[in-house]
Amino acid sequence: MRNAVLLIIMSSVFVWAQTSPLSPEQRATFHGRQSEAVEPFRIVGNIYYVGARNIASYLITTPEGHIMIDTGTKEMHDVIRTNVEKLGFKLQDIKILLSGHAHFDHVQGHAAMKRLTGAKVMAIGEDARALEAGSDLSPLGDEGWEPVKVDRVLKDGDTVMLGGTTLRAVLTPGHTPGCTTWTTGVEEKRRPYSVVFQACGGPNAGVKLIGNSKFPSGNLFCRQGRTYQGRRNAASVVRSGRLHQTDFRDGSQFSEAGPRRAREGNSDTVSNFLRFRNCSPSPNCPAVV
Repeated sequence: MRNAVLLIIMSSVFVWAQTSPLSPEQRATFHGRQSEAVEPFRIVGNIYYVGARNIASYLITTPEGHIMIDTGTKEMHDVIRTNVEKLGFKLQDIKILLSGHAHFDHVQGHAAMKRLTGAKVMAIGEDARALEAGSDLSPLGDEGWEPVKVDRVLKDGDTVMLGGTTLRAVLTPGHTPGCTTWTTGVEEKRRPYSVVFQACGGPNAGVKLIGNSKFPSGNLFCRQGRTYQGRRNAASVVRSGRLHQTDFRDGSQFSEAGPRRAREGNSDTVSNFLRFRNCSPSPNCPAVV
């Protein structure tokens, strides 16, 4: 049986169009309505949604402890605590903290969660540096967070393993140079699924890509976008199985509807998709690179 592919998009809709540091009104929305509580629920297999109305946090449970991906804004700390406990799990069993990318709506709660649980923080390269600095070191240069020690600095392709669950880190520079897409495998009703946590689209709109010291991979990003443009259709099989985070904001159950929407695919398709999903030609790229 071929694996079905489930693509979970981790960024809030509001961030995709963000062109500069947030206005006071936008910031109030992030720390207010978007961080409000919703009911937690199981997505598929051992993967649960424990985040807020429109800012995600995921719990991956195992017999030897749990993995959390993203801690959201500082206002979400109590939301996440409550949601984890509502599902019948213990905060102290969270052993590993991961993130999609080092922007405040993904990692602002890392330091508090690490203190509460003693979990080890892991992140790729430049994003690891940003986490420890407590600053948004991406071209966006927006709101920061409490600095947090990174216990393991990852490289592209590294795996994180706990209790029989393996997550693979795929470097997909976009919103930040260290943006990390996570892949894993789960089983639902005896059917295997390849699950992808997609952490970024391309760079935030308006970010200069060529000759930008804050985005050293920008030149490569634009060149690859042209190289892979003709292959975008090959990725559509993965995108068709996506679950957008906005589907969660009213706490609706996903566990039945989502897998039915997922198309057939395999881990190679997932990997290839990730390699060129973020490399499509961007309006940030000049006509000739």
